[in-house]
Amino acid sequence: MRGPSCESDISFDRLLAGDLPASDERRVRDHLAVCALCAERWADIDARRAAFAAAPPALELGPPVADPWPRWRWIGPAAALAAVAAVVLFLVVPRGEPGMAPATRAKGGETFQLYIRHGARVRRGGVSEIVHPSDQLQFGYSSPSPGYAAVLSRDGAGVVSVYFPDGGIAAAAVPAGRDQLLPRSTILDETLGAERVVALLCSSPVEIEPLRRELAAGRVPAPSGCAMQVVELDKRTTQ
Repeated sequence: MRGPSCESDISFDRLLAGDLPASDERRVRDHLAVCALCAERWADIDARRAAFAAAPPALELGPPVADPWPRWRWIGPAAALAAVAAVVLFLVVPRGEPGMAPATRAKGGETFQLYIRHGARVRRGGVSEIVHPSDQLQFGYSSPSPGYAAVLSRDGAGVVSVYFPDGGIAAAAVPAGRDQLLPRSTILDETLGAERVVALLCSSPVEIEPLRRELAAGRVPAPSGCAMQVVELDKRTTQ
C-alpha cells in the first residue's frame, strides 16, 4: 500500500485529463520522481489509458424517440448500449460533506465501472466529471455473486430520477460476473449544474422509494448490505 503522503488515484486521473492546476501538476510529477510505489501505479494507469485509447469500445445507441417530450425527459432518458470491456474499477466514497452518510460496501469485493460517451468519444468515468446535455452514461459492475442493482440521480434543480431499473419498485436482479454492464444507459437531459449519481449493488431487492426520499433530502442513501458508488457531475453547456 502507498503511504499517507502518496498521491491518490484521483490526482492521477486529473493529471491524465489535464485538469490539475500548474502548481498541483508540478507537485504530483515531483512526487512521482521520488516515489517508486506511486510511479508504478502511475505507469499502470497510464498504460490502461493508452490501451483504451488505442482500441476504444464500440457503442451503439438505440433508435431515436419519436415523441420530442417523452416521459424520460425528467427521469433520465435511457437507451440500451452494446457491451464494452471494462477498463478501470473504482469505488467513490464521498467524505466531509454535511448530511451525507459514508458509503457502505457488501462483502465479496463488488466494484463499479462508469463510461461516458460525448459525441463519438467514449471515456471512463472518475470521481467527478464535467459532462454536457446529451452525454451518455453507462454503469458496469463486477461481483462474485448475483445481486440487485439501482442507479438514482439528483440533478441541479433538485429533481430525483431513477436511471435504473425502469419503472420498478425495487432494485433489479443482476447476475454475478466480471465487467458486467447494466442493461440500460442514460442520456443526460438539459438541466445544468451539479448532479449526484448514486449506483447501488445490494444483496437484497431494496425498495426504490426510500432511496428516492433520501436523495431528495440531499443525503446519499446507504442501505445495509449494499456496495455503493457516488459520482458527482458538473453538467455544463457544450462549448
